[in-house]
Amino acid sequence: MLRISASRRAATALGMLAILIFAAPAGRAAGVPCRVPAAAEVIARDGSSKAWRVTTGGAPGAPDRRSYFACERGGAPFRFEHGDTGASSLTDVPAAAIRGRRFAYGRVRKYGLGTARALVIVRHLRTHKVTFVRRAVSKTLELESFHRVVVRSNGNVAWIASNIDGEGISTYEVYKHDQNGTVRLDIGTDIARGYLRLTSGGRVQWKRDGALKSAPLS
Repeated sequence: MLRISASRRAATALGMLAILIFAAPAGRAAGVPCRVPAAAEVIARDGSSKAWRVTTGGAPGAPDRRSYFACERGGAPFRFEHGDTGASSLTDVPAAAIRGRRFAYGRVRKYGLGTARALVIVRHLRTHKVTFVRRAVSKTLELESFHRVVVRSNGNVAWIASNIDGEGISTYEVYKHDQNGTVRLDIGTDIARGYLRLTSGGRVQWKRDGALKSAPLS
């Protein structure tokens, strides 16, 4: 009963998070040019547009803090995610991509011990607004992970995420979202979690059991 109650609380928190992501403006550093700090880790780039992570130490005995920033060429950076790195509470952006003025990333949030939820989010780099957000996987199990994402300049996006069941088996899912809605392209335990590409012909590619597969991403 405790596990079910915790799952319901996590689902409620996820719904509230989605509302806040759409409604609340991201933190920003007005008037500061797009410049990555020396201690930051760049997680995505397209030309002079970049996204990066900054980790700062917390108070004695407290977890470190992570802040995530992005900016387009010539624009001011804005903070799009922020959270701590504690054992029972973790905010992470494990994959991100930029194309033109569109920025896509996966957000994984840990809720207590043994539960994690993953979202895929697309923002506009000029306005900072969220243009798309949804759950990254199809089933609510225990541990959700996010692995790869690609985005087109029109905001259409594809990603790979996974779920771990009670037996410790990871099932990977490949999705895309375009003008036809959100479609699951593939699901299985043998999908290469680190391979996702956009071709010049407007297709998204992934690998399953060593074989290359593809689908249009218009």
